[in-house]
Amino acid sequence: MVDLKPPEILKAFSEGKIDAASCFPPASEAIKKKLAHNAIFWSAQGGRDFYSVLIARDDLVKTHPRAIEGLLMGLLEAGTFLKKDERQAQEIVKGILGVDRGVLMVTWSKTRFFVRLDSDLLTLMEDEGRWAIKNNLVNAETIPDYSTFLYLEGLRKIKPEAVGVSY
Repeated sequence: MVDLKPPEILKAFSEGKIDAASCFPPASEAIKKKLAHNAIFWSAQGGRDFYSVLIARDDLVKTHPRAIEGLLMGLLEAGTFLKKDERQAQEIVKGILGVDRGVLMVTWSKTRFFVRLDSDLLTLMEDEGRWAIKNNLVNAETIPDYSTFLYLEGLRKIKPEAVGVSY
């Protein structure tokens, strides 16, 4: 196994350093476009949704809740900007990721932009926990209560309707 950043994966394929990779859009779309008929592609997600999740140490959350709220406010403002000027938002993301517009649009068209914490994420985590146990990938017999790992207070404070989880 080789740990590569998404932009390095295509180069590693081209140089024969790797034979297979698991990556996510838009890097996967750029690789598909470049390799075309010289590779086989399939979804590692099995057609399921995937989430981008913010993760922070417990002590950071407890000692700097205002920083967490500021981060969440920034994400919510970015979502408002995206709805107001989607084309400009796409140009910004395209520049940051260094991909062409066609590659970005394949990914963009499949993406739902929102900030929320709800039971769908917990259900997915529980499903993956059961799968990991069943396939002996973890040394456990039961899945943990993932809801105890969530910090809901920051989002509840600034956008309560975005929280659909309770514990």
